[in-house]
Amino acid sequence: MSMMMKVLKIILIIILLFSMKDVLINGQGKDNSFSKPSRIGVFWHSFFSRVLMGPFYQSYFNQLPLKGNEKVLDFGCGWGAEARILAKKLCKGGRLACLDISPQWIAETKEVLKKYNNVDYYVGDIVVLNIPESSFDAVCIHIVLHDIDVNLRPDIVKAIARIIKPGGHLYIREPLMAERQISASSIESLMNKAGLLERSVKFKRSFWYGEIVEMVFEKKGE
Repeated sequence: MSMMMKVLKIILIIILLFSMKDVLINGQGKDNSFSKPSRIGVFWHSFFSRVLMGPFYQSYFNQLPLKGNEKVLDFGCGWGAEARILAKKLCKGGRLACLDISPQWIAETKEVLKKYNNVDYYVGDIVVLNIPESSFDAVCIHIVLHDIDVNLRPDIVKAIARIIKPGGHLYIREPLMAERQISASSIESLMNKAGLLERSVKFKRSFWYGEIVEMVFEKKGE
């Protein structure tokens, strides 16, 4: 294949991905959801995350202050883009738990993480799953909350807070979307009502997501 053909193929892929930007970032369209992703949805989200968003994920998770021996929950793990980084990071006796509402996404994550033996999996709604209280040192919510119905968020955040150990942390990174009622203040309010206190907040910009916020919360000690 000539160099020109290779360049044209790359350009076409970029154009196609950009045309699907809203679907890839904001959900799978009106007729699909993250709980029941289509095959094409699984493929494109995996490709998008692996090829274009790798550095975006890697830089964020690499700077999290994890020692490697913690128990960490990846909430809304999707196909395992973040989980792959976390599983490697928890290499000093730590364990990772991947939770998603979709059996299809969990199946994808299991395939991605098949070489790791420090990973557990949960499928279903965290509000009704019987996860023991104070099970985790940390919970990561990465580009997930904006896809959850605003009316469901309070109960979900309370359920997440319940399984964090006192003094444990919640790390959240979200695109700021007024139409989805996602702002730093709305996130802080949700977390505070669940007993989580803000410890840091940073605002950044991303080519794909626009303005994003990175926040750290701590569960009140007993």
